[in-house]
Formats: sequence, C-alpha cells, structure tokens
Amino acid sequence: MTFTCPICTDDKPVDESFSGECGHRLCVGCFVDQMEVQIREGNVGETQLCCPMPDCRRPYGAVAIESTLLSQGHRDLASRFVDLRTEAGLNADTTRYRRC
Repeated sequence: MTFTCPICTDDKPVDESFSGECGHRLCVGCFVDQMEVQIREGNVGETQLCCPMPDCRRPYGAVAIESTLLSQGHRDLASRFVDLRTEAGLNADTTRYRRC
C-alpha cells in the first residue's frame, strides 16, 4: 500500500511514513527533515513541531517525535530534542525549578 507525501509529492510505502494524531501522513524523510531544521534551531515548542498541513497545525507528540527519530537512526537529534524540551519545561515553571 502506498501514499503520496504532500511535501515531496513522491509515492511512498505506508510503512515508510509518519502520521500524527491528526491523521495527516508524511514520508519519514520529510518528517525527519522538518524535525531536524526545527530542533537544530532550538524550536521545540508544540506550536513549532506540528503538522505542516494548512489549516491543521496540530502538535506532534513528544514520544512520537523521539521514537521516530530513534527508529530512523537519528539518536543525537532525538537526544537534543529531549534535552531542549526538558529545559523548556523547567524554564516554564520557575516557581518549582529555579536555576542556581
């Protein structure tokens, strides 16, 4: 079974795709490219790591992002994502987590 990736417009097998909770499907290559750009720039918020389809923009789950990156051999990128997301969470709650 195949699908057409809306980003690169290539026909790909469904088992080489990523689908967020919204149901929109991207090829894994386009998904990883999208994540790599955002993560390398430090953009790991829910509004930045989301479905690229117009009128959707539903956030991708952190577990789905990390597991897809790991399954595609991008261990360093997955680690950077987790580190940045953790740091953002700690910085967001300054009443419980204060920097020394």
